[in-house]
Order: sequence, then structure tokens, then C-alpha cells
Amino acid sequence: MKNVHIAVLCASIIIMVSASGCIWNEENEKKGEETYVLEAVISVDKNTVWIVYPDEKSETITFDASSSKGDIEKYYWYFTGGNNWEDEGTEVTHNYSESGHYIVKLKVVDVNGDHDYDTVDIYVNYKAEYEGNITKGNNESYFFPNNPASKKAFITLKYEPYNGIAGIGLNQNNLDLYVYYNATDDSEVKNSSTLLDPTAKSTIEETLTITKNEGLIRPGEWRANVKCESSSAVPVDYHLTIEVYYNY
Repeated sequence: MKNVHIAVLCASIIIMVSASGCIWNEENEKKGEETYVLEAVISVDKNTVWIVYPDEKSETITFDASSSKGDIEKYYWYFTGGNNWEDEGTEVTHNYSESGHYIVKLKVVDVNGDHDYDTVDIYVNYKAEYEGNITKGNNESYFFPNNPASKKAFITLKYEPYNGIAGIGLNQNNLDLYVYYNATDDSEVKNSSTLLDPTAKSTIEETLTITKNEGLIRPGEWRANVKCESSSAVPVDYHLTIEVYYNY
């Protein structure tokens, strides 16, 4: 009888060890498994660019999909205002010649016909810089594009104060900056017509900031005017900068 009990006990131990061994093997196999991932990824070195007038009037950006994951066979691209879902490979370039907010989309398709998407936003801001001079009673006009995607605009006028000749006081040139909704009429958005410090001795800077609430949502060709309200006939040199942001 004693021998029988020993045999049963040994059999129990063997069964327990075998079962434990199976569990251990299954857990380790699960830990070693790799999950398949299909993911579209767009890499771009810059998504905010400037179109600078009057010199540089376009910008080319390179888009790279090589960081995408999975057994991918096709890379389809979509550009706002361009062709829809063209198969162009892992790297493409696109040229932007107009300011605004654009969307780029990537669709990857793997060997099983499954697909995934990625998108990036591209902001093409507008900047124009002008040098000029102006005399008493005159004005100069500068035009810039605006569309409903604009977030904020800055128009900045800089000039040096007049240092005085024959008893004329400092800062007598008194340039003013005006912005209008379009190129042909005087529907005024904003102006910088304020009294200036009569003793100013450094560069005078007048900046008009325009937001969507102040009419920036209105599309079209806007106009910035530099006007000379001086009491002197001496020409005034100035620098005008116009910036329209789409990602501000």
C-alpha cells in the first residue's frame, strides 16, 4: 500500500510540472510576438513659409513618406488645389506661389489592400518690403492680397525724424499710414493719423495691426497708403513692410 501512494504522488508532481512548463512557454511566446503596424507618416522640414514680394514669388517644399510603417506598396498624395490622390512615391515636392493655408494628405496602401492616412497643414505667409521717398502733400499706394484664411496682418511704416532746418522743429515730416479694403476706393480699414512727439530723434515706427474682427476676413486686393502731411517740402525717406499671416 505504501508503494501505491508514492506512485500516485510522483505522478501528481509530474503533471504539475508539465502544466507549469506549458504555461511558461505560452507566455514567453506571446512576449516575443511582433504586432504588425500600418501607419502613414508625412515628414516635412518646414510647414510655415514666406512668399516675399517683390523678389521671391514662390516656395518649394519637399514631403517625405519614408518614415511610414508597414508593407507598403503605394503612396498616394493629395494637395489642396492640385490633382487628387496621385501615386508619386515616398518623396514629392510641391510649389506654392500664393499665400494662404493649405492641406497636404498622404494615403498609404499595403500588400493586403489596407490603408492609412496622414495630413499636414502648410501656411504660406505674405511679406512685402518697399523703400521710397515722398514730399509734402503726396501719397504712395502699395497693394497686397488678402483672403478669408488670413489670421492677422501687420503694416509697418518706418522713417527718420526731420532734424530741423532754418528754425523748423524736429519731426516735422509727419508721415501717416492708411489701409483700405480695395485698390480703387477709400473704404478705410485703419489709419495711423496721430500726433507724434515733436522732439523725436530716433526712427519713428507706425504699425497698424489688423485682425479678422477688423475686417481681415474680407477677400481681395487691399491697399496701403503712405501720406505726407509735412509742413516742409524736404523729401522724406521711408521703409514700408506688409505682412499677412495665416498661422498666427
